[in-house]
Amino acid sequence: MTNVLTENAGFLAEGLLTTVALAVVSFLGALLLGTALGIARVGSIHSLRTLAALYVGTVRNMPALLILIVIVFVLPEFGVVLDLELSLTTGLVLYFATYVCEIVRSGVNTVGRGQLEAALSLGLSYGQALTRVIVPQTLRAMVQPLGTLFMATTMATSIGSVIGVRELAGSARILNGQYAEPAVLFGLVAVLYIALALLIARLTRVVENRARVLR
Repeated sequence: MTNVLTENAGFLAEGLLTTVALAVVSFLGALLLGTALGIARVGSIHSLRTLAALYVGTVRNMPALLILIVIVFVLPEFGVVLDLELSLTTGLVLYFATYVCEIVRSGVNTVGRGQLEAALSLGLSYGQALTRVIVPQTLRAMVQPLGTLFMATTMATSIGSVIGVRELAGSARILNGQYAEPAVLFGLVAVLYIALALLIARLTRVVENRARVLR
C-alpha cells in the first residue's frame, strides 16, 4: 500500500497539476463563452436571443460525457481531430458555458430596469449599457455561483479518464491497472478532490469578501 504511493508520488502529482490546469482553462473558456451567451440572451437582438436560448436549452440538457464522446469519436468522421486534452477542455467549455450564461442572465435581471433606461437616455448603446453599467454591478452577486461552478468544472475534469486523459483520476486508473490497489489510489484521489473543493470554496469567500468591501 505504501509502495504504490511513494513510488508514484511524482506521477500522481503530475496528474493533479493536469487536473488543475484543465479546470482553470476550461472555466475561463466557459466564462468567456457563457458571458457572451448571457449578454445575447438579455440583449435587444431577437435572433441572438433565440440562438442563445436554443444553445443553452440543448447543451444544458445533455450529459457532459456525451458531449465529450461526440467530440472524440464523432467529429473525426468529419475530419475534425483534436488531441485528448483539447477535446476534454472543449467539451467542458461548451457544457459549462450554459451555466455561466444563466448566472449572467440572472445577475443582469436583478439590476433595476431603471438603471438600464437611464444609461440608454445618456446616449449609450444597449451593448454599452450592459457592459459598462449593468454587468459591473452584477459581478459581486455572481462571485458565489461562479465559484461553485468552478468547483463543478474541476470535478468534471475526471471524465477525461474515460478517454485516456492523464489527469488525477486517469493517473490513478493507470496505476490501479498495474498495482491493483483501488482503495488506496481512489481513496487518495477522493481526498485530493475534496482538498481542491475546499480550496476553491476558500478562494471564493475571499473574493466575495473583497467585493463587498469595494461595494
